[in-house]
Amino acid sequence: ATPRINPISLAFDHPFEDQYLASTADRRLALHRLSLAVAVSAYGLFAILDWVVAPDDFQAFWFIRFAFICPFTLGVLALSFWPVARPWIHWWVAAATTCGGLGISVMIAISEPPTSSSYYAGLSLVIIFAFVFTGLRFPLAIGVAAITVAGYEIAAMTAELGVATLISNNFFLMCTACFGSVAGYQIERSARRDFVLARL
Repeated sequence: ATPRINPISLAFDHPFEDQYLASTADRRLALHRLSLAVAVSAYGLFAILDWVVAPDDFQAFWFIRFAFICPFTLGVLALSFWPVARPWIHWWVAAATTCGGLGISVMIAISEPPTSSSYYAGLSLVIIFAFVFTGLRFPLAIGVAAITVAGYEIAAMTAELGVATLISNNFFLMCTACFGSVAGYQIERSARRDFVLARL
């Protein structure tokens, strides 16, 4: 029988979904680990940007980065080497990615312009990262993107950004989410199509 793909969730019908996940488990685990290592490195390196463009707030930003987000992400990376945790590691990767986005939203909420109006760009990176680099299933990546955008909306209201700035930032952020979701959908659909072709 030929596996059928749900066009929304991209999941195969039973039992092909379990077979697909088992056949790609090692590759996805390696991708999870690589993405976590890259994420914690990039998140730490952006501390340089904090120091340059947010001299009044960089200490608070560094506290968020190095006391919460980076340690949590490193913890998830370490957890990926524990066999007992591997069946749920994709949830932990999604949590780490989401926390990275929420950390930036907190930075926006506690800072003053121009920092509060420009750091939304970091959220665009988080969204693209979730869809393209983490190896997360498409529905999970959608969840990460949705929470990231929602976190920004709350932060923007707290920061009291001007209407024009809010509209502009949301326009770019929503476009990033849309383009990222299309890319993520096509990446997973292509991988699953390859799985089907390999069975023929």
